[in-house]
Parts: sequence; structure tokens; C-alpha cells
Amino acid sequence: MTRIAVLASGSGSNLQALLDYFDALGSAAPAHVVFVGSDRDDALALQRAAKRDIATSVLADPTDGAALLALLEQQGTNLLVLAGYVKRVPAAVTRRLSQLRKPAPGLPTAPERIAARPSSAGTWRRASHRCRRSVAR
Repeated sequence: MTRIAVLASGSGSNLQALLDYFDALGSAAPAHVVFVGSDRDDALALQRAAKRDIATSVLADPTDGAALLALLEQQGTNLLVLAGYVKRVPAAVTRRLSQLRKPAPGLPTAPERIAARPSSAGTWRRASHRCRRSVAR
């Protein structure tokens, strides 16, 4: 099963949509969220995760790729989801995660959602919003 780490900077509405999606699938869910991190200690996403007993952490230095990788590896994650995260993910992290196996079949990803809707050309923000809406359905 795919183990997801989520990075969020705000209220956690994207995280909540993801959690609700997996809840709706029940035992057929292809993945589950095992870690939530944030660059802000007051991010409500951390509280949402804590209520579900999901491991959380405030990133002391969001530019420290080694520290973030250590957190992700400690939780055994193999997929990183940026759910309203406003910081740049260090290149070392993206390189390492790209070497891991692909997400489980049936797990929707933004490129798949965008490709499925040719009329959704536009900014990443609009496309991301469409993905979140379709996942929440």
C-alpha cells in the first residue's frame, strides 16, 4: 500500500479532501496518509492530522532537504503530496522520491486529472483546484 506524506501550509482543506476520499473508499483505498508536515507551527492541517493520530512535524528549515528526507524515510513514505504547501521542495527530496516506486493504481494524480480534461488548460492553481474538487466527489 502506498504511504503518503502530506506537506501543507494552511488550514488543511486539501488534506481533509484527501482523507475524506480515502475514508469513502474504505478498505479499497490504495493508500493512506501516514505523515503531515508544515512550515508553520500554527497550520490547522497539523491539528487535522493529530485528530486522526497521523504523525506530524513542523519543518524547522523548509530548505533543508536532508532533514525532510529523514522525516519521510522515518515514516516509510513513498509518495509526497503538496496540499497547499507554499514553500519550494528541495531538489534532493524530489530526486529521492522520483526513485521510489510509482503510486498504487487507482490513486488519482494531478497530471492524470489534467490530461483527462483537455479544456482545463490554464494556471496550475486552477488545475489543482479542479483536481481537489473531483477527488472530493
